[in-house]
Amino acid sequence: MENLGLIISAIGVAVAAVSGIVGVVWRLSTKIYQVEIWARDEFVRKSSFEIAISRMEKSMESMATKVETAVEKMSRRFEKVDH
Repeated sequence: MENLGLIISAIGVAVAAVSGIVGVVWRLSTKIYQVEIWARDEFVRKSSFEIAISRMEKSMESMATKVETAVEKMSRRFEKVDH
């Protein structure tokens, strides 16, 4: 019980991190939708569209890696608090 304040703080940090991740995912999904609509409206050539999608996929993979790293780091911190 002596670490209750630390545990509550850690939970607060976790909630803030998850909220940030949700915000990023929301902005990303909005941007994907905008690209889809733009592509539909502009009648983009298939090769140009595939290049754009490929770039977005790479960006999403990079973002996923960053999120996974942050979650793992947070998990390690929680494990330290438990011990």
